[in-house]
Amino acid sequence: LNESGSGTLINVSRGIVYAADHGVNVINMSLGAPSYSRALHDAVKHAVNDKKVTVVCAKGNANSDRPFYPAEFPEVIRVTATGLKSDGTEERAFFSNYGDSSTCAAPGHYTYSTLPDGKYGFASGTSMACPHAAACAAIILSQGKFTPEEVKIIMENRGDELKTDKPIGKRINLLKFIEKAKHDLMPLSSIKDHPYG
Repeated sequence: LNESGSGTLINVSRGIVYAADHGVNVINMSLGAPSYSRALHDAVKHAVNDKKVTVVCAKGNANSDRPFYPAEFPEVIRVTATGLKSDGTEERAFFSNYGDSSTCAAPGHYTYSTLPDGKYGFASGTSMACPHAAACAAIILSQGKFTPEEVKIIMENRGDELKTDKPIGKRINLLKFIEKAKHDLMPLSSIKDHPYG
């Protein structure tokens, strides 16, 4: 993407292939478009299927369940955004896309982060939630050798259930991903003697 945050899907596709071919373990995709791109899908499949890279994608900010790519691709982890209500409880961020296909949710409303030119400030969007989930995937991978599909399963099943108006997946909770994540993928014969069994 250029300095204003825009670019072409073909260049994004090239970036995915380059990153996958140079040994990354997790790719964060805080970007997207409403239209399908075969080149983008082929790049994601190369990363996930051929190079075993976990790809984490922002689900979009249209308050909709309409397709948004690359988050719509079945190979990726799809991230929605949450925000705080005035009483301090958490809900789906009003702008966040949603749907039964959502893998997980993460804080994404009025999030303090880096900005261009060495500055800091607040921003909102599933693009802000997505890096939280990508970091969570990295923490899971730091605990053992997991395939992208296994990371996705862990992130779907761990986390906190929120009462929301639309389906967004469980909100990530890093404490539930440290060490305990291994438990989700153990054969039944191993679980009975495991400390988290």
